[in-house]
Amino acid sequence: MRVRPAPDPRESRPTKSGARFACLHGIFKTDILIGARETIKAPAEIRGSAVQCAMCIHNQNHHPPLLLRASRHTSAGSVLPSAHPRSNLLDSKPETLTNLFSTRQCDPAVSIRCDAMRKFYPVHFLLVYKMNCRLGLQCAKCNLRFEMKPSSAVAVLVSLLPVVRAGMPDKIYGVNLGSWLVLESWMLPAEWEAMGGESCSDCSTCIATEFAFAQAYPKTVDATFKQHWETWFTQDDVNQIAAAGLNTVRIPLGYWIVEDLVDRTTEFYPRGGLTELKRGLSQLKAAGISAILDHHALPGVQTPNQQFAGQCTSNVQFYTEANYHRALVWTAVMATLAHLDPDFATAFAIEAVNGKFNHRRIAFRSHLLLLRLEPIMDANQTPDYGTFQQNFVKVVRAIELIMGIPVPGYQLVAPITTTNFTAAIESATNVNSGGLFTSEVVSALQAAIPILNGIGASQSIPNIFNFDSSTAPLNSQPGKEMLVTNFMDVNWQYDNPPNPANAAIGPAGFDNHLYYSFGGVADANEDAYLASICHLSRILNDATMGDSPLWFGEWSLATQWDADDDFLHSWADAQKLAYSLSQGWIYWNFKVEQSDQAGDLGNSWSYMQGLQNGYFTQDPSQINNGHVCDGY
Repeated sequence: MRVRPAPDPRESRPTKSGARFACLHGIFKTDILIGARETIKAPAEIRGSAVQCAMCIHNQNHHPPLLLRASRHTSAGSVLPSAHPRSNLLDSKPETLTNLFSTRQCDPAVSIRCDAMRKFYPVHFLLVYKMNCRLGLQCAKCNLRFEMKPSSAVAVLVSLLPVVRAGMPDKIYGVNLGSWLVLESWMLPAEWEAMGGESCSDCSTCIATEFAFAQAYPKTVDATFKQHWETWFTQDDVNQIAAAGLNTVRIPLGYWIVEDLVDRTTEFYPRGGLTELKRGLSQLKAAGISAILDHHALPGVQTPNQQFAGQCTSNVQFYTEANYHRALVWTAVMATLAHLDPDFATAFAIEAVNGKFNHRRIAFRSHLLLLRLEPIMDANQTPDYGTFQQNFVKVVRAIELIMGIPVPGYQLVAPITTTNFTAAIESATNVNSGGLFTSEVVSALQAAIPILNGIGASQSIPNIFNFDSSTAPLNSQPGKEMLVTNFMDVNWQYDNPPNPANAAIGPAGFDNHLYYSFGGVADANEDAYLASICHLSRILNDATMGDSPLWFGEWSLATQWDADDDFLHSWADAQKLAYSLSQGWIYWNFKVEQSDQAGDLGNSWSYMQGLQNGYFTQDPSQINNGHVCDGY
């Protein structure tokens, strides 16, 4: 079929020929006969990328899915013609691709010729529920409805979303390195007891966190945690992650890994974590595994009564000017290391604030129960959090601009004339104001200068003092590029939530955590769980808000009942199938302790044990049963 420039959307002539649309991996409920031409009204610049279409136009003799490489650019608001380089299309056959592109903003307005109506109609990607619980793509001005499973509608929309930093995998398949540099004692109860920790139903009343441990054992805490860090995550773990086909780890970090940020008169944490982080990142880099630096535990504590916050307390103080400042300083340090320290070379994203369905560990009949407690999602309790999100991005981009990395829409008022990076920060903050360099950002950057000087010396990172060095990731191939700024998605605050998409400057990624075991998602039975996950709407809903690309940064196989192996196989398949329609997934956790105290915790919370049990496939992109959602 010859591809011609797209007609005016008002045109009412029929298509020259129709083509039968079939679903990628069988996700259409039925084939539908519609015209072969589509156009896209581009809301922003179209970026070159390879996108795998959710809808493949082909005849009965053609299978597998095709790839279209879109290399054209267009100005905002223009209608793209379907005239692309012929080498990227099958010239003379009807097996061609729909013209779907990756756009910077999520506002796709697509026109599809409906043969039955003999006219172009705009298609809006909205949730359309029918009695059989299928989603549809519906013409806005007619009753024509294209019946699809949710995965099709999601994949069509996701294919129109942003292209981000080249260091990010095309599809994320990963695990969290939980309980390594932010210890959560419910995951390793025997080791924690051997270290000198305690277990209790209320974690604020015993030695259940790093804060309480350091306060109780000030003379031995550093040595004790050094042994834990060295043994909980090792080269053998890196080898297992690589052998499992995984390409990403998310590394939970506490603010205290930047030791100068800790007020040692009132705050108590182990020291030496940065050395271990560098060791682990170096091992991951050698294995070709990408990393997300997750600010998991914030200064002042961001969520009450939780082990993952580092200190179990109801006195939440993160949402204050002083602690926002400390978090911004932490961000400046991590952004600098990500670009200048060779050990950080595969770190592609920094997550501003962790948020998740909070859990705590209690003893009950020798088993571990995880109880859900609501995180702070009330904007009335988190004043100025939206402003913090904006400043978080500006700190990262200001660091990059000083390094010479182009940041669209921004430039320094004067060139940097030194190769000493901390001197460059001082020079830039003295002459720049406004734009990226707000008063909060300038204050954080200046506070980071002595900290970076100290880290450069103590950790032997000469690139901090000469950022033109060829050993800096900044100067390695494929060249200078921005980090991905990573947020929990818009759903993680209530009451007029600040949409983190509005804070984005350059590449951004969005994180969603989904734990069914804490309740509130689906009824506690197998059918309800599968019906829910097989019709997951979060990806589509987030995309309509601009929170994309989205990945699922925490999930598990835990349920509200003692699930048998048969269900855990299905539960793993169904979740992977749903989450793979986003940018990808990151399981919680890479492992948990195997001990009498931990019981069967690993069946639900350890990826490696799940892989051993057969719940997960050796190839993370595959599932055991491709029909797991049939009937739901």
